[in-house]
Amino acid sequence: MESQEKVRKNIARTVRELRQSRAWTQARLASQLDLSQSRLSEIERGQGSLTAEQLLRILQLFNVQASRFTGAVASHTDQLQNALVRLGAAHLVQVPGTTPSEHLSDVGAVVRTTLVDGSPRFLTALGPVIVGNLEGLHLARLHADLAAIGRDGRLGWLADNLVAAIELDLVTVDPLDRGLVRAEHRALLLLRNLLVHLPRTDRAIDVLDETIRSLTTQEQLLRDGPALARSWRVVSPLRPEDFLEAMRAARAAA
Repeated sequence: MESQEKVRKNIARTVRELRQSRAWTQARLASQLDLSQSRLSEIERGQGSLTAEQLLRILQLFNVQASRFTGAVASHTDQLQNALVRLGAAHLVQVPGTTPSEHLSDVGAVVRTTLVDGSPRFLTALGPVIVGNLEGLHLARLHADLAAIGRDGRLGWLADNLVAAIELDLVTVDPLDRGLVRAEHRALLLLRNLLVHLPRTDRAIDVLDETIRSLTTQEQLLRDGPALARSWRVVSPLRPEDFLEAMRAARAAA
Protein backbone atom coordinates (compact mmCIF):
# COMPACT_ATOMS: atom_id res chain seq x y z
CA MET A 1 0.00 0.00 0.00
CA GLU A 2 1.50 3.34 -0.99
CA SER A 3 1.98 5.95 1.67
CA GLN A 4 0.20 9.27 1.37
CA GLU A 5 3.55 11.01 0.90
CA LYS A 6 4.50 8.73 -2.00
CA VAL A 7 1.14 9.30 -3.67
CA ARG A 8 1.52 13.06 -3.41
CA LYS A 9 5.02 12.89 -4.90
CA ASN A 10 3.62 10.88 -7.81
CA ILE A 11 0.89 13.49 -8.33
CA ALA A 12 3.44 16.30 -8.11
CA ARG A 13 5.78 14.79 -10.68
CA THR A 14 3.01 13.89 -13.13
CA VAL A 15 1.26 17.27 -12.99
CA ARG A 16 4.55 19.09 -13.41
CA GLU A 17 5.57 16.90 -16.38
CA LEU A 18 2.24 17.41 -18.14
CA ARG A 19 2.28 21.17 -17.58
CA GLN A 20 5.87 21.52 -18.81
CA SER A 21 5.14 19.36 -21.87
CA ARG A 22 2.85 22.17 -23.05
CA ALA A 23 5.18 24.93 -21.84
CA TRP A 24 2.36 26.21 -19.63
CA THR A 25 2.96 28.41 -16.65
CA GLN A 26 1.59 27.43 -13.27
CA ALA A 27 -0.78 30.38 -13.51
CA ARG A 28 -2.28 29.09 -16.76
CA LEU A 29 -2.88 25.56 -15.49
CA ALA A 30 -4.15 26.83 -12.14
CA SER A 31 -6.79 28.92 -13.92
CA GLN A 32 -7.93 25.84 -15.89
CA LEU A 33 -8.32 23.92 -12.62
CA ASP A 34 -9.98 26.81 -10.76
CA LEU A 35 -7.06 26.90 -8.32
CA SER A 36 -4.78 29.63 -7.11
CA GLN A 37 -1.21 29.51 -8.41
CA SER A 38 0.03 29.06 -4.86
CA ARG A 39 -2.19 26.01 -4.36
CA LEU A 40 -0.99 24.44 -7.63
CA SER A 41 2.59 25.17 -6.56
CA GLU A 42 1.94 23.24 -3.34
CA ILE A 43 0.57 20.29 -5.34
CA GLU A 44 3.61 20.29 -7.63
CA ARG A 45 5.87 20.26 -4.56
CA GLY A 46 4.09 17.22 -3.18
CA GLN A 47 2.35 19.19 -0.43
CA GLY A 48 -1.22 18.73 -1.66
CA SER A 49 -3.40 16.47 -3.77
CA LEU A 50 -5.98 16.83 -6.52
CA THR A 51 -9.71 16.39 -6.10
CA ALA A 52 -11.41 13.88 -8.40
CA GLU A 53 -12.83 16.77 -10.46
CA GLN A 54 -9.38 18.33 -10.90
CA LEU A 55 -7.89 14.99 -11.90
CA LEU A 56 -10.64 14.51 -14.50
CA ARG A 57 -9.99 18.02 -15.83
CA ILE A 58 -6.26 17.30 -16.20
CA LEU A 59 -6.99 14.08 -18.09
CA GLN A 60 -9.20 16.09 -20.46
CA LEU A 61 -6.77 18.99 -20.85
CA PHE A 62 -3.76 16.84 -21.68
CA ASN A 63 -5.64 13.96 -23.35
CA VAL A 64 -4.03 11.28 -21.19
CA GLN A 65 -5.38 8.15 -19.55
CA ALA A 66 -5.87 7.76 -15.81
CA SER A 67 -3.06 5.18 -15.87
CA ARG A 68 -0.65 8.14 -16.10
CA PHE A 69 -1.55 8.74 -12.47
CA THR A 70 -1.33 5.04 -11.52
CA GLY A 71 -0.16 5.51 -7.95
CA ALA A 72 -2.51 8.41 -7.26
CA VAL A 73 -5.52 6.68 -8.79
CA ALA A 74 -4.93 3.51 -6.76
CA SER A 75 -4.78 5.47 -3.55
CA HIS A 76 -7.78 7.58 -4.55
CA THR A 77 -9.81 4.42 -5.17
CA ASP A 78 -8.89 2.96 -1.78
CA GLN A 79 -9.74 6.21 -0.01
CA LEU A 80 -13.06 6.51 -1.79
CA GLN A 81 -13.95 2.91 -0.97
CA ASN A 82 -13.21 3.48 2.73
CA ALA A 83 -15.27 6.67 2.71
CA LEU A 84 -18.24 4.80 1.22
CA VAL A 85 -17.91 2.05 3.85
CA ARG A 86 -17.78 4.67 6.61
CA LEU A 87 -21.02 6.21 5.30
CA GLY A 88 -22.99 2.97 5.21
CA ALA A 89 -21.89 0.89 2.22
CA ALA A 90 -21.04 -1.95 4.58
CA HIS A 91 -20.97 -4.55 1.78
CA LEU A 92 -17.72 -3.06 0.49
CA VAL A 93 -14.47 -4.12 2.15
CA GLN A 94 -12.55 -1.61 4.25
CA VAL A 95 -9.06 -1.15 2.77
CA PRO A 96 -6.53 -1.32 5.63
CA GLY A 97 -3.68 1.12 5.96
CA THR A 98 -5.24 3.86 3.83
CA THR A 99 -5.03 7.41 5.15
CA PRO A 100 -8.36 9.29 4.88
CA SER A 101 -8.41 12.07 2.29
CA GLU A 102 -9.22 15.60 3.38
CA HIS A 103 -11.59 16.08 0.44
CA LEU A 104 -13.69 13.04 1.34
CA SER A 105 -14.63 14.32 4.76
CA ASP A 106 -18.36 14.81 4.15
CA VAL A 107 -21.11 12.93 2.36
CA GLY A 108 -21.52 15.56 -0.38
CA ALA A 109 -17.85 15.26 -1.36
CA VAL A 110 -18.09 11.47 -1.39
CA VAL A 111 -21.20 11.44 -3.60
CA ARG A 112 -19.72 14.04 -5.96
CA THR A 113 -16.40 12.19 -6.23
CA THR A 114 -18.13 8.86 -6.85
CA LEU A 115 -20.23 10.35 -9.65
CA VAL A 116 -17.13 11.82 -11.27
CA ASP A 117 -15.13 8.62 -10.75
CA GLY A 118 -17.81 6.54 -12.49
CA SER A 119 -16.94 3.13 -11.04
CA PRO A 120 -20.10 0.94 -11.31
CA ARG A 121 -19.32 -0.80 -8.00
CA PHE A 122 -19.03 2.51 -6.18
CA LEU A 123 -21.99 4.08 -7.96
CA THR A 124 -24.38 1.39 -6.76
CA ALA A 125 -22.93 1.79 -3.25
CA LEU A 126 -24.37 5.31 -3.26
CA GLY A 127 -27.79 3.74 -2.63
CA PRO A 128 -27.25 2.93 1.05
CA VAL A 129 -24.99 5.97 1.48
CA ILE A 130 -27.61 8.48 0.32
CA VAL A 131 -30.54 6.85 2.13
CA GLY A 132 -28.57 6.80 5.36
CA ASN A 133 -27.02 10.27 5.16
CA LEU A 134 -29.64 12.59 3.68
CA GLU A 135 -29.40 15.03 6.55
CA GLY A 136 -25.81 15.79 5.62
CA LEU A 137 -26.37 15.96 1.87
CA HIS A 138 -27.02 19.36 0.27
CA LEU A 139 -28.55 18.33 -3.08
CA ALA A 140 -28.70 21.84 -4.54
CA ARG A 141 -25.00 22.41 -3.84
CA LEU A 142 -24.15 18.97 -5.23
CA HIS A 143 -26.06 19.79 -8.42
CA ALA A 144 -24.26 23.12 -8.77
CA ASP A 145 -20.83 21.49 -8.29
CA LEU A 146 -21.56 18.84 -10.92
CA ALA A 147 -23.11 21.34 -13.33
CA ALA A 148 -19.91 23.38 -13.16
CA ILE A 149 -18.00 20.49 -14.73
CA GLY A 150 -20.81 19.38 -17.05
CA ARG A 151 -21.75 16.26 -15.09
CA ASP A 152 -25.13 17.18 -13.58
CA GLY A 153 -26.87 14.67 -15.85
CA ARG A 154 -25.20 11.97 -13.79
CA LEU A 155 -26.98 13.28 -10.69
CA GLY A 156 -30.35 13.07 -12.41
CA TRP A 157 -29.56 9.57 -13.63
CA LEU A 158 -28.56 8.53 -10.09
CA ALA A 159 -31.65 10.10 -8.52
CA ASP A 160 -33.95 8.39 -11.01
CA ASN A 161 -32.35 4.99 -10.38
CA LEU A 162 -32.50 5.42 -6.61
CA VAL A 163 -36.18 6.42 -6.69
CA ALA A 164 -36.97 3.24 -8.63
CA ALA A 165 -34.77 1.11 -6.36
CA ILE A 166 -36.32 2.49 -3.17
CA GLU A 167 -39.83 1.95 -4.51
CA LEU A 168 -38.92 -1.68 -5.20
CA ASP A 169 -37.38 -2.05 -1.75
CA LEU A 170 -40.37 -0.63 0.11
CA VAL A 171 -42.53 -3.43 -1.28
CA THR A 172 -40.62 -6.00 0.77
CA VAL A 173 -39.23 -4.00 3.72
CA ASP A 174 -40.62 -5.01 7.11
CA PRO A 175 -43.08 -2.23 8.04
CA LEU A 176 -42.04 -2.66 11.67
CA ASP A 177 -38.56 -1.43 10.73
CA ARG A 178 -39.77 2.12 11.14
CA GLY A 179 -36.33 3.71 10.95
CA LEU A 180 -35.61 2.24 7.54
CA VAL A 181 -39.12 2.93 6.21
CA ARG A 182 -38.91 6.54 7.39
CA ALA A 183 -35.44 7.01 5.85
CA GLU A 184 -36.52 5.56 2.50
CA HIS A 185 -39.69 7.66 2.33
CA ARG A 186 -37.63 10.75 3.16
CA ALA A 187 -35.17 9.85 0.39
CA LEU A 188 -38.01 9.41 -2.09
CA LEU A 189 -39.41 12.84 -1.26
CA LEU A 190 -36.10 14.66 -1.65
CA LEU A 191 -34.99 12.78 -4.76
CA ARG A 192 -38.32 13.27 -6.53
CA ASN A 193 -38.16 16.98 -5.71
CA LEU A 194 -34.65 17.13 -7.16
CA LEU A 195 -35.78 15.44 -10.38
CA VAL A 196 -38.49 18.05 -10.91
CA HIS A 197 -35.79 20.72 -11.23
CA LEU A 198 -33.34 18.84 -13.48
CA PRO A 199 -33.87 19.19 -17.25
CA ARG A 200 -33.32 16.07 -19.37
CA THR A 201 -33.23 17.60 -22.85
CA ASP A 202 -30.34 18.83 -25.01
CA ARG A 203 -27.69 16.82 -23.19
CA ALA A 204 -24.46 15.60 -24.72
CA ILE A 205 -23.73 11.87 -24.47
CA ASP A 206 -22.00 11.15 -21.17
CA VAL A 207 -20.00 7.92 -20.96
CA LEU A 208 -20.29 7.14 -17.28
CA ASP A 209 -18.44 3.81 -17.33
CA GLU A 210 -14.95 4.46 -18.72
CA THR A 211 -14.48 0.75 -19.45
CA ILE A 212 -17.05 1.14 -22.26
CA ARG A 213 -14.71 2.58 -24.90
CA SER A 214 -16.08 1.11 -28.11
CA LEU A 215 -18.28 3.56 -30.01
CA THR A 216 -20.36 0.61 -31.18
CA THR A 217 -21.01 -0.49 -27.58
CA GLN A 218 -21.82 3.08 -26.53
CA GLU A 219 -24.34 3.47 -29.35
CA GLN A 220 -25.87 0.08 -28.57
CA LEU A 221 -26.32 0.96 -24.89
CA LEU A 222 -27.91 4.28 -25.77
CA ARG A 223 -30.28 2.50 -28.12
CA ASP A 224 -31.05 -0.71 -26.22
CA GLY A 225 -29.78 -0.11 -22.67
CA PRO A 226 -31.67 0.83 -19.51
CA ALA A 227 -34.47 3.32 -20.10
CA LEU A 228 -33.32 5.64 -17.31
CA ALA A 229 -29.81 5.80 -18.76
CA ARG A 230 -31.23 6.65 -22.18
CA SER A 231 -33.42 9.40 -20.78
CA TRP A 232 -30.38 11.14 -19.26
CA ARG A 233 -28.10 10.40 -22.25
CA VAL A 234 -25.82 8.43 -19.94
CA VAL A 235 -23.91 5.42 -21.21
CA SER A 236 -24.14 2.85 -18.42
CA PRO A 237 -25.57 -0.67 -18.11
CA LEU A 238 -26.64 -0.09 -14.50
CA ARG A 239 -30.33 -0.49 -13.62
CA PRO A 240 -32.41 0.22 -10.49
CA GLU A 241 -32.09 -3.47 -9.56
CA ASP A 242 -28.31 -3.02 -9.24
CA PHE A 243 -28.80 -0.21 -6.71
CA LEU A 244 -31.41 -2.28 -4.90
CA GLU A 245 -29.00 -5.18 -4.62
CA ALA A 246 -26.34 -2.89 -3.09
CA MET A 247 -28.85 -1.45 -0.58
CA ARG A 248 -29.87 -4.91 0.59
CA ALA A 249 -26.29 -6.19 0.68
CA ALA A 250 -25.22 -3.22 2.82
CA ARG A 251 -28.04 -3.93 5.31
CA ALA A 252 -27.09 -7.60 5.47
CA ALA A 253 -23.42 -6.78 6.09
CA ALA A 254 -24.06 -4.11 8.73
